[in-house]
Amino acid sequence: MSRHTVKPYLTLNRQRLLLQTPSFYFDRSFSNLDHNFHVIPIPSSRKLRNYDRIHRRRSRIPRINPEGLAILRQFEPIPSYAEQSIREIEQAVARLVRVPLTSNQFSALVSLTYNLGEANLRRSQLLHHLNTCNYQAAAHEFDSWVYVGDTRQPELVTRRIAEKTLFLKSE
Repeated sequence: MSRHTVKPYLTLNRQRLLLQTPSFYFDRSFSNLDHNFHVIPIPSSRKLRNYDRIHRRRSRIPRINPEGLAILRQFEPIPSYAEQSIREIEQAVARLVRVPLTSNQFSALVSLTYNLGEANLRRSQLLHHLNTCNYQAAAHEFDSWVYVGDTRQPELVTRRIAEKTLFLKSE
């Protein structure tokens, strides 16, 4: 243990209390009652900053707005237990999209992904255009997701028009 005079500060993690100094974490588990501290060295401050940046970003995942939820409810019956699946879709959209989105754009993408699935969004041209900041081309790609096999579905056309309108709508 270092004999330097430093001001440690406490941070509360999910299951353990971390007493942090500039070069060490003193890890004390709440479930462990033997009063032993485990010293875990931190390799570099850059990794710590990256860790903080990543975890702060994950904690600020946006939620679907009421207009996007109305589109979901209009075209699909959403049972009460589907809240968890909507939250998972929101996390997937936030993870895949690397550009800033408005609330309306995010909600339109959540509605689209709820219908298509995360895997289809991941390999779509819509996501490619969106991550290259080409918002107009991304909006145009909503029109290509209206087919089931080779058949154009009128219900999907109506839904994609509503999602595209929400995507292009300003705040």
